[in-house]
Amino acid sequence: MPRTRKYSGPLMRGQTSVKSKPKKAAPKTIAAVAKSGLNKLEKKQVSAIIKKKAESKYFKTGVITPAQGLKLQSNVADSSQIEVLGLAVGKHDQEQVVGTYGYASVGGAASTNISLNVFRTFQGATINVDGTITSGDEQKFASFIPEGRKVSPSFTQTKIRIHRQSINTNSDDKAEMSVPYYYRVIRVKPKKNKYTDVDFDPQLDLFQDNFGEAYGIYSGGDAYRNTFSRFELMSSKINSRRYEVMNDIHFVLLPPTSTSNGFENFDGRLVAQISRGSDKMITFNHKAPKTLYYDGKYNETDSCQPLAGNNEELIFIHGCFLGSDSPNINMQHKVDIKVVSTFKDV
Repeated sequence: MPRTRKYSGPLMRGQTSVKSKPKKAAPKTIAAVAKSGLNKLEKKQVSAIIKKKAESKYFKTGVITPAQGLKLQSNVADSSQIEVLGLAVGKHDQEQVVGTYGYASVGGAASTNISLNVFRTFQGATINVDGTITSGDEQKFASFIPEGRKVSPSFTQTKIRIHRQSINTNSDDKAEMSVPYYYRVIRVKPKKNKYTDVDFDPQLDLFQDNFGEAYGIYSGGDAYRNTFSRFELMSSKINSRRYEVMNDIHFVLLPPTSTSNGFENFDGRLVAQISRGSDKMITFNHKAPKTLYYDGKYNETDSCQPLAGNNEELIFIHGCFLGSDSPNINMQHKVDIKVVSTFKDV
C-alpha cells in the first residue's frame, strides 16, 4: 500500500516530504510593550544601555590650595627629625581611627589629616528672594547633584606632586637644606572588624618595630627599641596586622638649583647645582563600591556624604634630611594635591 504523504503539493527532486518552517513570533509593538511591560532580560538590557550612555557627573572633591608644607613629627623644639602629612581619601573623622598625623608647629596642636572627600556630592543652593545664596554651592554646579538616592562611582583618582625648592647656600640656616631629601609615601586602609571595637592610631601603630610591636612617628625609645627617627622611617615594616598595605613608595629628591652670592665684589649669583630630580608625581587610582547610597537631602551639608561605603584609605607622606643630623625644621619643599572623582546616576 503506498505511503500517504502528510503534506500536499509538489516535491522537489530527492524529497520525500514537505516540512513547513516554524513561524517567527511577531515583534512586540509599542502598544503591546506598554500593555505587558518589559520582561526581566529586556529590563536588564535597557538599564545597561542607559548606564553606558549616561553622562558622568562630578563629586565635590577637596580643593587643596595653596601647595602644602609638611608638618612636624614632634611639637618639641629640636626633637623633630621627620616631617609628615596625613591625607584621608574620604573623611578625616572616620570611626575608630585617629584623624591627626604630626604637629602643625613647634608648641602647636596636632595636625588634622586633610580630607579629600572623594564621594562628597555638591550641595543644593538655598536662594533668597533677591537672588543671593545663603548656603550651598554655586548654581553652575547644580547639574552635578544626584537625581536620586543612589549613584554608581565611575572614576576616582588622586595625583600628588612633591617638589623641592631652590636653595641659597649663602644662608647658614639653609645651607644644610641643600642636602638630598628622603621620602616615603604610604597608602593603607585600616583592617576594621565589625565584631571588635579596636581603635587605630597611625601615629603609634602604622609601623612595626624589630619585635613586631606597633610603632609610629610618636613612639619613644627604651631598652628594646630606638625612638622613631630617620633610620626607623627608612627601615621599619608597615604594620600589616592592622592595615591593608596598598602602596609603599620610597624615593630621594634633590633641590632644582643651589645658588650662592658668589664672592666679594661680585654682583650676581652663582648656580652651584642644577638637578632634574627635584620633583615626583604620584598617581593613586582608588577602588569604589558599585553603588553608594545617600539620604537624598542634598540641601544639607551633612547629607552630602554617603550613608555607608565611604572610602577609608589613608595616605601618609614622610620626608627627612639625608647627610645631616639637624632637626627637620622648615624643609624647603611643597606638596600639590589634585583629586578627580565622578559618578553616574542609577
